Amino acid sequence: MIRGFLFDYDGVMTKNNNANTPPSEKLADLLHLSVDEAAPLFIALWPDYLRGKITDEALWHSIEEQTGQAIPVAQRDIWSKWEQLKPLPEMQALITTLQQEGYPVGLLTNVTPTTEQEVSEGGGYDGFDFRIKSCEVGYAKPDPEIYTIALEHFKGLSPKEIAYIDDRERLLVPARALGMTAILSTSSEQVVTDVMSLLGQR
Repeated sequence: MIRGFLFDYDGVMTKNNNANTPPSEKLADLLHLSVDEAAPLFIALWPDYLRGKITDEALWHSIEEQTGQAIPVAQRDIWSKWEQLKPLPEMQALITTLQQEGYPVGLLTNVTPTTEQEVSEGGGYDGFDFRIKSCEVGYAKPDPEIYTIALEHFKGLSPKEIAYIDDRERLLVPARALGMTAILSTSSEQVVTDVMSLLGQR
């Protein structure tokens, strides 16, 4: 029986943002490089950036050193903005419904420090009972540790009593390995349907 829910943020709580211009393309435009030249400038740093082990300033300093170009702070605007990061009303309503039904609802998200600030200031993380963010805990999905940290917040519940929703299959694999019920998100409508189906199993 499912007694708690854990949600990914981008692509689950929000619309799929694949149509947006990726940071590598924005960086290429900024530096007047090809995407193939620009992408490697931060790919090596990305794992640490996602885990909060290097700052935004350190990331840009590295890019400046690699390219020999000074990049003013005002021009470092390559990340998604709040308009692309807003939670969908139907997903916010689902979270509220679950909580009203007595279910604890947590957030488990891979997020960089810059995007975390953008979403926090917009209120996108509001409403969850707890929030596990990669840039704050030092681990990122699919690191098993970050799933374990999230599970520890479900007081008195076992992994098999938790449903985890993510839009990337590879990030569901560790959740299943720990015993959680995994739901692959393809649309908000599908998530609502699947979650409501689980509620009907009580």
